[in-house]
Amino acid sequence: MRAKNIHYHFGMEGLSPELEMLCKSFQKETQKQEYRDVLQQDLDKWLALGPGKPAPDFTGVTPQGKQISLSDLKGKIVYIDVWATWCGPCVDEFPSSKKVHQSFAKNDKIAFLYVSVDRDTLAWKKMVAAGKVPRGIHINTDSDDPKSVWALYHVWGIPRYILVDSNGKMAAAHAVRPSSGELEAQLRELLETGRLASNGG
Repeated sequence: MRAKNIHYHFGMEGLSPELEMLCKSFQKETQKQEYRDVLQQDLDKWLALGPGKPAPDFTGVTPQGKQISLSDLKGKIVYIDVWATWCGPCVDEFPSSKKVHQSFAKNDKIAFLYVSVDRDTLAWKKMVAAGKVPRGIHINTDSDDPKSVWALYHVWGIPRYILVDSNGKMAAAHAVRPSSGELEAQLRELLETGRLASNGG
């Protein structure tokens, strides 16, 4: 049960110092090699997305049919919002997203990348065209693709937020939500220092 709980929290929250400590402690205590192996796999894959690690590149298609990759935005801080039209909690965050956008409207060093995982791309295109989404870069990606944001960033559920610094390095694999009240401060911190102090790196 403990192993299952740790595995679940890795998926839902990513890696935190507390969870890493809990994982390593359990690995020392348990005599089940299969539990140690599974948790080590979890730990390794999240460490690969730790602060300062290269952000895995992925590509999506805009409503106009243009391909855009994360790597195309290198040089900018990128706030990634993984969402879908059918996801109520995703859409509920949009008013807060729009407020954050307004705060950085004149700043071209930050990009807001909205990655839809909708299979019904027509519904997605209609929602974007109707202006019901925040301004920013909108792309759609196939969540079944092993090179999609879903696979590369170990997304278990949406909404999911990811923060990448201007050098294309990870700032936060599980970034704060727009409604948290913390996002604007974190973006300004990245602009000023290039890193998030809360990540220790």
